[in-house]
Amino acid sequence: MPINLDNKTELQNKTLKRVKLRYVLAMALIATFSIIAFTLNKTHHRKKSEDFKTINISGRQRMLTQKIALLTGKGDRQELLESKLEYIDGLKYLHASRFVQDKYGNVRKLYFGKDGINDLTKNFLPLIEHNEVNEDILNKIFILSQKLLQKYDQATLNIQNISEAERKDQLSSELIILLATLLLLILAIYLIFKPMTDEISSTFKKLNDIEDKALKSARLALIGETASSIGHDISNPLTVITGAAEGLMHFHADSLTPSGMDKIKLIIKHSAKINVILQGLKTQARLSNADPVIATDLNKLIKETLEMFDSKIKQHRIQVIIDDSSLVQVHCRRSAISQVVANLVSNAIDAVSEQELERKIFFKALKQDNYTILQIHDSGPGVPEELEDQIFESFVTTKEEGKGTGLGLSISKKIMEAHNGELRLNTSISRSCFEMVFLNIKQI
Repeated sequence: MPINLDNKTELQNKTLKRVKLRYVLAMALIATFSIIAFTLNKTHHRKKSEDFKTINISGRQRMLTQKIALLTGKGDRQELLESKLEYIDGLKYLHASRFVQDKYGNVRKLYFGKDGINDLTKNFLPLIEHNEVNEDILNKIFILSQKLLQKYDQATLNIQNISEAERKDQLSSELIILLATLLLLILAIYLIFKPMTDEISSTFKKLNDIEDKALKSARLALIGETASSIGHDISNPLTVITGAAEGLMHFHADSLTPSGMDKIKLIIKHSAKINVILQGLKTQARLSNADPVIATDLNKLIKETLEMFDSKIKQHRIQVIIDDSSLVQVHCRRSAISQVVANLVSNAIDAVSEQELERKIFFKALKQDNYTILQIHDSGPGVPEELEDQIFESFVTTKEEGKGTGLGLSISKKIMEAHNGELRLNTSISRSCFEMVFLNIKQI
């Protein structure tokens, strides 16, 4: 039965789809990490930029204070007014900054506390609006400007310290977040791709197995064709040998010595055995789906199949026990059922050949209601419990690596299903008991 090479393409396509899915998932995780890193970096730079602007404006307020004091003495009213408006705008911005909120009490106090920047400004700016500036006003402006300069210097220093400390804390937090995210990303990608590498490795092994099994199947088909051809070439001279021996025995019996007669009988016996083996080879090599459905004696089919394994059975000193107390017939494609029996016999021989003591293979055919059942079991260890549900799947085998293809039972099961029957493992009898179940019908 040929291997379906479409399985190879299907397996490749399924694996490729899983690889693509994992690749997309990994790319999504990497993109997520990049977005997080970008967002954190942008937030950090925005905050740094805002802090830098606040510090700059605070410094500019200090310079405006000095400028206003100088311009008051010079009496340049237009430039003084512009500087005053610029000073007020800068103070509004500082009031709106985060550094004068309740969270930063030391800075807020410098602005809104008693004798703070706001109070000093309220006294400072009205003085410059006098039309006539005398020495007393100039002294007051000078004193207030010095106090404002001191307050702005202190506020700027506090803001710088707060900003620097927060920036360090933020960098540490962001670094921890990025490292944690990176570790999670690496772990996620590992968990995504590790099973994938295992699956790809397993898939390659399965693909190699499929190719190997396909090659073996092709070789077996070639061997089958060759065996059939050789069998045909051997059967013709074998018929001549058998006919000549039978002619000697019947027409020249009087002239033969007892020893000669025994030798002729031996020739006839072994010729008949060779003929049985050739028939078995032809049966195995046939394209079974093209065979007609005929009434088949199961006991006879068993014995013919066993002839092909005669040398192995003798080599391992295996005892074959056939319960042929009743004549049991089934309607089937004879060559196909012979393949199933041959697979089960081959498995049984392999199973018991390793046994130290009891080496037995049992056959029993029986009828139950509308079914005929052929039981084949052996004295070997049988199918392990963990493989019980998988034993009929392709490439599943209990044999050591290199000793089995894992195809015999799956092919046999399909053959039985094509006969509207069933191949099953009956553990109630033994873990090695396989049952071929035939529906008692003439048409398949």
